[in-house]
Amino acid sequence: MSLSPQQAGDADQVSSIAPESGEGESWVARNQTILIAAGLIVLLLIISGIRQPGFLSYGNLRQQLVLAAFLGTIAAGQTVVILTGGIDLSVAWNLNFAAILFTQSIDGSGNPGRILLGTVLALLAATAVGTVNGLGVAYLRIPSLVMTLGVNTVMLGVALVYTNGSPQGLAPSFARELATGRIGGQLPWALIFWAVLSLLVIVMLKRSTFGRRIYAIGNNPRATYLSGIQVR
Repeated sequence: MSLSPQQAGDADQVSSIAPESGEGESWVARNQTILIAAGLIVLLLIISGIRQPGFLSYGNLRQQLVLAAFLGTIAAGQTVVILTGGIDLSVAWNLNFAAILFTQSIDGSGNPGRILLGTVLALLAATAVGTVNGLGVAYLRIPSLVMTLGVNTVMLGVALVYTNGSPQGLAPSFARELATGRIGGQLPWALIFWAVLSLLVIVMLKRSTFGRRIYAIGNNPRATYLSGIQVR
């Protein structure tokens, strides 16, 4: 079967859709984006420290890192979506509704059965929302921004109806410890979780076939499809 000139041109791009190796470039050039972001963070810290001297205290910086860990954990998943050329705006109420199911099902109980039930319900609910998003974007061809924004609004309504506007329940002790606890009273568990998760995502994206396919789909879906990779 012969390819049209356009298809042949797309297929020729397959070799270039994986992440560039950066051969021949300096370390600074390869990491320019990261260095710029790090520099801006340092600049913001310096300005904040000048305007509010207590801002750079150890306790405050530790608290800021804990808050960043929550956002960073969500951003790890969002990164994968963005690399494919999409975006997920349903994260906010997808996460909130899963948390509501989790806490109301367990209600602070230490019973392993209730903890397992709450965990499974939360994961199934979040997976179902993700599946609806994926089907809408991949098969109905709805733009990801429109699809996920609409689903986010739906989940807001579902959460309000389910809780009658007043969420109840309590997370189990291990979840509270993971969110607010510290090793030796100093190193937050949330920060460790964020670091481990980030490392796993980086390894997955840079060192696995699945990760390279994600880059390929985001770079050129048509060329990726012609190379034999499922893009849906």
